[in-house]
Amino acid sequence: MLEEGDDIPADGRLINAVAMRVNNSTVTGESAPVPRNAEPCAAGEALHRANTVLAGTSVVGGRGTALVCATGMLTKFGRIAHLTQSAEEGPSPLQMEIRRVSRTIGLLAAALGGVF
Repeated sequence: MLEEGDDIPADGRLINAVAMRVNNSTVTGESAPVPRNAEPCAAGEALHRANTVLAGTSVVGGRGTALVCATGMLTKFGRIAHLTQSAEEGPSPLQMEIRRVSRTIGLLAAALGGVF
């Protein structure tokens, strides 16, 4: 059972919804609340289905009942958390550009020093 102000703890499919709107900004980055309903939906990805609610989001309006489909690390939010933890740390594009410019300036300075 989900009501206005509730944080959604698991991914689920709505089986009943009344004027339900959900803030998906933590998962999709959308700033505006999106409407949700219990009608069947043919969209392929769960993020785009109007009859699903996702863990880590919150209800900003209305109420509904959802059937839990995934919990913990099996949710969309859990998969995003796993990706951020397993990402390799490499040099950023800014760091690579600073290295390139530093080398160029160093070579230029050495060349000018040799000329003088």
